Amino acid sequence: MKKRIIPIIRNIHETVLLKLAESFYEGGIRELELALPSLEDRYKLLENDLKLIEIHFSNMFKIGIGTVLSEKDVCFALNNNSSFIVTPVFSSLVIGKAKKEGLEVISGAFTPTEIYQCYVCGSDYIKLFPASAVSPSYIKDILTPMPFLKIIVTAGVNEKNLSLYFQAGACGAGISSYLTDRSLIEANKWSEITNRAKIILNLSQS
Repeated sequence: MKKRIIPIIRNIHETVLLKLAESFYEGGIRELELALPSLEDRYKLLENDLKLIEIHFSNMFKIGIGTVLSEKDVCFALNNNSSFIVTPVFSSLVIGKAKKEGLEVISGAFTPTEIYQCYVCGSDYIKLFPASAVSPSYIKDILTPMPFLKIIVTAGVNEKNLSLYFQAGACGAGISSYLTDRSLIEANKWSEITNRAKIILNLSQS
């Protein structure tokens, strides 16, 4: 069964962003999460990025806004034609606002209580964050009493541990540093990024 793979793009802009998106597309990636930067003018920065993606790639990607922490952030995602939002933490207000507006929600959570509260409030997926803080067996333990949950792992996910998370029951992964490796970007090694995208997708389909 194919799992969901979402590259997380943070603080990468303009021509570099376009090169990265092109590399992902060539590698088979069809979803992107653009994370809101932690800056005062973060809406303006991300709005420009979203416009570039739309101009150059039209509807080739399903686009989501990440690091959504407030109802204002939800409105930004809605006004910029995003398909989904991703939060780092549980917020019933954010989930409620996003669902009311028809957005798909991937809500961050860590403890069993937080995870279940996300589900109760209507989150479509649960983002286990930070997944690097636990072993894959944590997911299996969570799903044993709550098999109806759809868990996406995020933080520290790479080609070495992805299969372990999937075997434990995760249905997707948000991947940052492995797919947005700054050393590869700075060296313009776009083909290597494309290759990494292919590796991750192959693992998600096995």
